[in-house]
Amino acid sequence: MVPQYAYSKDFHARIKSFMRVKGWSQEVLADKLYYDRTKLSKALNGRLEIPYSIVQLILELLDVPPDEQIELYELAGYPLPTWIRA
Repeated sequence: MVPQYAYSKDFHARIKSFMRVKGWSQEVLADKLYYDRTKLSKALNGRLEIPYSIVQLILELLDVPPDEQIELYELAGYPLPTWIRA
C-alpha cells in the first residue's frame, strides 16, 4: 500500500489550474524546478511527500497571488512562511 501524505487533493487540482493558465505540463514545471519529473508527479498525486522548498518554488514560478498562497500552503500541510505571518 502506498502511503498518502498530509495534503489535500485540492492542492494538486489548484496547482494544475495555475499550470493550465501558463500552458505548462508537469514536465515543464519539473524542468523549471530542476526537479525529477517522476518525483514531482508522485508528490502532486500524494504518493510522495512534497518538500516545503519545492512548494515555495512552485508557487513562485506559477505567480500564485499571496492570498491564494496562504490557502495552498495550508492544503499542502505546511506552516505559513514568515512573510505571511508578519
